[in-house]
Amino acid sequence: MNKENEIDRSLSIGGQAVFNGVVFRTGSLSAAAVRTRDGIRTAVWKSAGLPSPRRGKLSGLGSLTAFINALIGFFLNAYHVQRLNKFRVKPSTLATVLIGAGLFLLYSRVSDALALRLAENLSGYGADLAYGILDTVMFLAVILGCFELPAIRRLFRYHAAEHKAINAYEGGTELTVDSVLLSSRIHPRCGTIAAVAVFLAAFAVNIFLPSSIPEPFGLIIAAVPIFAALIYTLRGMLNGRPNFLTRIGEKAELRTTRECSGAEAETALAALTALLSGLETEDK
Repeated sequence: MNKENEIDRSLSIGGQAVFNGVVFRTGSLSAAAVRTRDGIRTAVWKSAGLPSPRRGKLSGLGSLTAFINALIGFFLNAYHVQRLNKFRVKPSTLATVLIGAGLFLLYSRVSDALALRLAENLSGYGADLAYGILDTVMFLAVILGCFELPAIRRLFRYHAAEHKAINAYEGGTELTVDSVLLSSRIHPRCGTIAAVAVFLAAFAVNIFLPSSIPEPFGLIIAAVPIFAALIYTLRGMLNGRPNFLTRIGEKAELRTTRECSGAEAETALAALTALLSGLETEDK
C-alpha cells in the first residue's frame, strides 16, 4: 500500500460487520478480514450488483438500486466471509442462532395466544390497538434480549470497529490500531437507521391495520424496499447535515455498537488496508 500521506481519502467506503470480522466496499471492489484461530485472514473480490442510474443519485430509482445492491452485497459478503472461515461455524455463533430462533418462536406463539385472548374480551379497533401495542413491546423485548447474547455482543464490537476504521480514514488520521480505537463508534451513514424505519413501519401496521386484513407481516415485508428507498433518498437529500434522522440513527447505533478491543480494531484495519491495496493493484 502507498505511504500514509499518499492514501486517497476521497473515496466513499461502505462497511458491514460480520461474525468475527469486517467487510468494506467501494465502487466495484470489496474486501473482508476475519479473525480465526490461525490469525487474521483477508480476501478481496469484485462486487456484483446493478449499475446506478446516471441521473438519480437522489431519485427513487437510484435509491431502490442502492437497496437491491445492498441485498446482493450482503449475500456475496456472507459467502466470502464463510470461505475465510473455511465454512466453519463457532459453537457460540450456532448457539446464538438457535437461542434467537427459539425466542422468536416463543414470541410467535405468545403473540397468537394474545391475539385470541384480546379478540375474546375486546372488539373492533380496541382489540387491534391493544394487540398492536403489546405485540410491538414483546417484539422489541425479544430483539433487545438477543442483543445481549455473546455472539451478538461480539458482532456489535466489530460493528464499532468498522465505524471507527472508517472515521479514522475519513478524518485523515494515521491508520493504526491506536488511532482507530480513539475514533468515534458512531457514523452518519450507518444502515441502522433503515432498520429503525422498518421497525416503525411494522409498529404502524400493527396498530393501524385492521386485523380483518390477512397477512399483515407479508405487507410489511413487501413495504421494506419502499421504506428503504425513501430512507436512502431522504438521507441523500439531507447530505449528512444534522437532522432528526441522524439523531435517531445515533441513538440506535449506541445499541448496535459496543466499544471494541484492539483485536477487533486490528481486524477492521486489516480489511480497510486490503481494500486500499486492492484499489492500488487495480490502478496499476
